[in-house]
Amino acid sequence: MNGDTVLRLFWWLVLGTWMAGIGVALVRELGLAVLLPYLGRTDDERRALIARNGTGEGHPVWLLLGGALVGAWWPLFNATLFSGLWLVLLFIGLALLAGPVGRGYRDRVSASLRGGWDAAWMLIALATLLVFGIAAGVTVTGVPLHLDQHAQAVWGGFAARFTPYDVLVPGLMTIAFGIWLGAASVARDGSGAMAGRARKLLLPAGVLVLLIFIGGAAWATQLPGYAVGGIPKVGGSPLDGTTFAVGGAYLERFFAHLVLVVIPALTALAILGGLFYAWRGRFERVGTCVAAAVVGMVATLGAMTYPVILPSFSMPSQSLTLWNAAAERPVLIALLVWLAVLAPAAIGYEIWLRRCGRGGLAREAEETAS
Repeated sequence: MNGDTVLRLFWWLVLGTWMAGIGVALVRELGLAVLLPYLGRTDDERRALIARNGTGEGHPVWLLLGGALVGAWWPLFNATLFSGLWLVLLFIGLALLAGPVGRGYRDRVSASLRGGWDAAWMLIALATLLVFGIAAGVTVTGVPLHLDQHAQAVWGGFAARFTPYDVLVPGLMTIAFGIWLGAASVARDGSGAMAGRARKLLLPAGVLVLLIFIGGAAWATQLPGYAVGGIPKVGGSPLDGTTFAVGGAYLERFFAHLVLVVIPALTALAILGGLFYAWRGRFERVGTCVAAAVVGMVATLGAMTYPVILPSFSMPSQSLTLWNAAAERPVLIALLVWLAVLAPAAIGYEIWLRRCGRGGLAREAEETAS
């Protein structure tokens, strides 16, 4: 294994770690927004719920950091993604910015309008969770994409870029995870009526996640999987790709490397653990199990699709992989320095936001209650 291969694998693992971390935070935040009208029946309860769970202003920072790094280490992937799915990415960006801004201005509107304000944010959060799941699903099912002789991306129709599997499995599962994780955080930290309502959701949400997980796994075995034939050519062009599609390739990958079976098995155990602790009333452990299940789903997705990062079902040989979509070695090495600088800065900013945001919102809630 040469240095170029190691660098590409390292950045692929960095991306997976970033997706898992930001995934848990965003799914929890958006899940709480979906549950806000249900958990908070009065304005004081909703203010207390917002105060307890912060403002979410740090999430766009992490998305910008991740997006900038993806654009630098996988420039072809970044350009292709924005050329075909720019509307989806724009919606996600605006939705995540609308959350902190909306919560900041919520108390400035009249009390009669706050119910509609909360309902609007609930619908935006619900749609964002669905879009996040669909975006993850296209890395499994593929997109109608091919490159012309100048390596410019040519996409098929917009509706053809998403399949029923993308919507019904990863899309609905992301929504179910959001509800489960949001309810688990309130059930663990809250008290009174809100916590009681949250605890009633834990078992139904967990069962829904489990059913989608089982059904999605069975469905995935029937999907055409994508694999790279021959010896990977690091730095090659997608126009000379050797990726091919074959039925059952995803299932065969797990059987060919049995150690990979551990990943979905641990994910299933995390889901079952969350259900068990919800049934036993150990609410402080449910959230940990659900977060572990979200991380496991990201890891399972990576194990299924490696080394393909954006498959094309219309021209499988031109799918984007770790080997043909990454930047050159000097760029990947330079990014290591930037990662060492930007990651601690983003973590520090997130910690500062959580302390300042929760403290300020908590004081406002206390003043309102008094």
